[in-house]
Amino acid sequence: MINVNTVTNYNRTGYELEEFLVFSICVANKPAPRIAESVDKLLKDMHWQAHPLLSIRDYCRSQGVKRFAAKLHHYGITPHNQKAGFLYDAARAVHNKGLMLRTCTLEQLMEIKGVSHKTANFFLTHSREDYDYPVLDTHILKFLRDCGVDAPMATPSSPKRYKELAEEFMRHVPEGCSVADYDLYLWRKYSGN
Repeated sequence: MINVNTVTNYNRTGYELEEFLVFSICVANKPAPRIAESVDKLLKDMHWQAHPLLSIRDYCRSQGVKRFAAKLHHYGITPHNQKAGFLYDAARAVHNKGLMLRTCTLEQLMEIKGVSHKTANFFLTHSREDYDYPVLDTHILKFLRDCGVDAPMATPSSPKRYKELAEEFMRHVPEGCSVADYDLYLWRKYSGN
């Protein structure tokens, strides 16, 4: 199960990387502790073995994406129809198209339906030591506003604006601290975890 209080892990196994991608897609705009628990229950229910995404792909092929969406709904992963499509697309990218989660680029991750800048940066920042880029989530945007920056309430969809705000955030990261560690510190502070 994903531990949201220690989400950064640069030594995930292949199995753990797949689980983390599932979590990354499901947690977008949702409370992390609840989604971590829901993803864990979902994957246990599906009797996943070494490859969570392979289990999702095979389930969707045999039962259909609508039945998979119903499973997501049962475990409180919403919007369930949309997330079912996103997860099935992620499963096909990894197990049909050969997307390598350990080495893929931001752009390759964003080719998966439903994987935005924020989701891709979240996955990469918290799973790769050499990738240290801000995840412009609500707590980071609130922090920037608290610092006097004109930051929106929601993650900007414009790549240019995302980059501007990410660079502004990086100016506030204390020396000697990684973006991933400061992100986690601020998430704990602003979410009360």
